[in-house]
Amino acid sequence: MLSLDIRYLPTQTMEDIVAQIESVTGNNVHLNMYSKPVKTEESDPFITLLRPIIERNTKQDAVIFGQHGSADTVFFAAYGIPAIEFGPKGENWHGDRECVNLESVAVYQKMLVDFASEFVLN
Repeated sequence: MLSLDIRYLPTQTMEDIVAQIESVTGNNVHLNMYSKPVKTEESDPFITLLRPIIERNTKQDAVIFGQHGSADTVFFAAYGIPAIEFGPKGENWHGDRECVNLESVAVYQKMLVDFASEFVLN
């Protein structure tokens, strides 16, 4: 038995991926679980609100991009709630010597406070 963890793009479907695997394995696929990919538009009002906060606090352009992997964003997206993943700087995620830059945690905290403050002030 072979176990696969496949993260697929918003332009693909779980059914397409399973069909591709079945074409190689001879229809011997057991699906344990899956979640749909998350795609939040850059033009989303929450992203539009967050971008300048990131830029102001990091003093860098906010770069929004898609990547492989999975996060709690899938649970929000399942209910139509826009979600992106961002956070403090670090290295070696989920591996040996995983670490976080402590200075960036303070910057991240400030971004979250600033973002929440936008809702209180408006």
